[in-house]
Amino acid sequence: MIKNEEFYYKNLFKNNKEVMLLINSETSQIEDCNGASCDFYGYTYEEMLKMKISDFNTLSKDQIINEMNLAKEEKRSYFYFKHRLLNGQIRDVEVHSTPIKLDGRELLFSIITDTTNTKIYNEKLKWEKSILERTVAERTYELEKSKDMVFAILESSPDVIVFALDCNYKYIAFNKKHRDAMIKIWGKKIEIGMSFMDVIGNHEDHKKAKICFDRSLAGESFNMIEEYGDEKLSRLIWQDYWSPIFSNQGEIIGLTCFSLDVTEQKKAEFALKISEEKYRLLTENSSDAIWVLNLTTNKYTYISPSIFYLRGITAEEAMEETFEEAVTDESLMLINDAIVRNRKDFIENPKAGNHYIYEIQQPCKDGTVIWTEISTRYRYNAKGDIEVVGASRNIEKKKKSEKKVLYLSYHDQLTGLYNRRFYEEESIKINTKRNHPISLIMADVNGLKLTNDAFGHLAGDEILKEFSEVLKIGVREDDIIARTGGDEFVILLPETDAIEAEKIVIGIKEIVAKRKEKNNKYILSASFGFSTKHNINEDLENVYMDAENNMYREKLIESVNMKKETIKFIINRLYKSSEIEEKHAKRVSKLCIDIGKEMRLSEDLIEELGLLGLLHDIGKIGISSCVLNKGGRLNEIEFAEIKRHPEIGYQILRAANEYYNIAEYVLSHHEKIDGTGYPRNLTNNEIPIQSKILSIAEAYDIMTNNYSYKEKLTQNEAMQQLKSNSNSQFDEEIVKIFIEKVLGEKWE
Repeated sequence: MIKNEEFYYKNLFKNNKEVMLLINSETSQIEDCNGASCDFYGYTYEEMLKMKISDFNTLSKDQIINEMNLAKEEKRSYFYFKHRLLNGQIRDVEVHSTPIKLDGRELLFSIITDTTNTKIYNEKLKWEKSILERTVAERTYELEKSKDMVFAILESSPDVIVFALDCNYKYIAFNKKHRDAMIKIWGKKIEIGMSFMDVIGNHEDHKKAKICFDRSLAGESFNMIEEYGDEKLSRLIWQDYWSPIFSNQGEIIGLTCFSLDVTEQKKAEFALKISEEKYRLLTENSSDAIWVLNLTTNKYTYISPSIFYLRGITAEEAMEETFEEAVTDESLMLINDAIVRNRKDFIENPKAGNHYIYEIQQPCKDGTVIWTEISTRYRYNAKGDIEVVGASRNIEKKKKSEKKVLYLSYHDQLTGLYNRRFYEEESIKINTKRNHPISLIMADVNGLKLTNDAFGHLAGDEILKEFSEVLKIGVREDDIIARTGGDEFVILLPETDAIEAEKIVIGIKEIVAKRKEKNNKYILSASFGFSTKHNINEDLENVYMDAENNMYREKLIESVNMKKETIKFIINRLYKSSEIEEKHAKRVSKLCIDIGKEMRLSEDLIEELGLLGLLHDIGKIGISSCVLNKGGRLNEIEFAEIKRHPEIGYQILRAANEYYNIAEYVLSHHEKIDGTGYPRNLTNNEIPIQSKILSIAEAYDIMTNNYSYKEKLTQNEAMQQLKSNSNSQFDEEIVKIFIEKVLGEKWE
């Protein structure tokens, strides 16, 4: 009988698609479960058998016991609970539970049905029904409210034509100006509720209007100039401003249009265009402003219309200006001097045809001042007066480019400080008796390369910019700061002795220390040295070298501490961003130590292995968090990026002398015995033994722990993987020691 029960149980219970559990009614322990329950709750079969129903049910243990007793005593068979899944979700479930006896045990046979979506769907139906009923009522009110508001505001607009339509192109509001315009151009009197399309009829404007309506009803706000109207009555040009009308819920319930009759304006523009044609022969080959100045009357006798594009004034307005009003005061002095010289030259030799070019500044109508280049020639007019015929061209872009080039030639693009070129020129200018004593401070940012390797060059740039700000705060207004190299800065201090220079260095260091305390992105550190030039006969280059030597002496001490501090900072930041990485590193470190002990390595090597395990993934600080935290399998590009972490870790660790050897082991810990590893495709004897030990410890730890991209293996499964990959990926001798000595398992 038992065999038959077992056969029946296996076929109907194990393979059933419903979630089924066998629960011990006394202990609430899960005695058995089917595959569907593992899929639903997210646990493996082995994990499920270690759990109690209280691990899923959100009720208290006492409440669960009461409910189980009801099922056990057959007082109730249907229950409604909330069950918690492995991923943290809480699901609504219906449970049908029946007491059974199996092999002398009293069990509850429970069938669990997920009702979450059904419950949500029913609630959604109720919600949508209430929303629909409320929307119908609100829509009618909103339309009336919108209509009243549009009418009240816009009926008072004397020049603006306004109308509003619903989503079916029917009028819900319009002002008197629009009503009169529709009579004028279409010959029809409009009313509320009438379709705009019926007013236009089959005219070709029908399609054009519908396009505008549909754009606005689609949520677009726009403006355009269009011509509308029956040619037999009146066809006018309109400047239209279209907008959708939204309900309080954000739904589009209509459109509104503000229009201006710009027919006369457009006609005037056309007339102006015809007028401008009179001057076409003079200006057709030039966009410059052409002008003629009578030097006898100091008045312009002609200015081309293109003056408007130059200075924002019309030719008529420009003609009313005197020359003094047309240029700035500084430029006026330049031009007056030039006119005196050039006029004299012209009188002496009028046929010489001299051509003069000047760069001046002229005011514009909007109050701005622009640079212009004027090209001039002198002539006699019919009355015998001397005239200047000129062409003015806007060279604002040119002057800005020149200014930018000049700025860049003397400034560092990243920090905005002066550059080496400026420093070298200024160091010559500053070398006067009045400026002595002159002190010079050298500053060098510590660990910049290490920061670049760990966090990227953008982080290094941020350090340089922040340090530049520190220097600006720490020096006086007349002091000169220059970035003379990648991480090197020079400060020139005129009229400053050594005592004052030292005070300035101390002040800067205090600012650096305060910034360092507040910064959690990177470590700001710098070394300083200074020297003083007491008289004009001393060579400033020697002072520079003396300050540089003093700075390097300080750097020998500061740099070592800085590198150690930065590496610790990197590790802490990596661990802070990923608790998984910290736990992984500590487990790998312990495994490395255990292997080293079983291999009877020296105490120094064992200690080194422990540190190697902690630091082996430090290079991941330079890998994108999106790649590191990706749940699924990496694509080729992502895998190529993750493969960079041994090299990044190598560059970081080799910066500090005490980690120099470990850096080499980190670089090689993804190499394989058969030469197919990375990054250097090393083979067996080329791979350091420390890297071989690390690769086994890391592989075992990853295999036997859960990660977002994989499920963990059992110890036996992991051992089989290590064995099967011996002499291809792993060193077989070390794998054997690991399995037999560290894990205490048999090799065969």
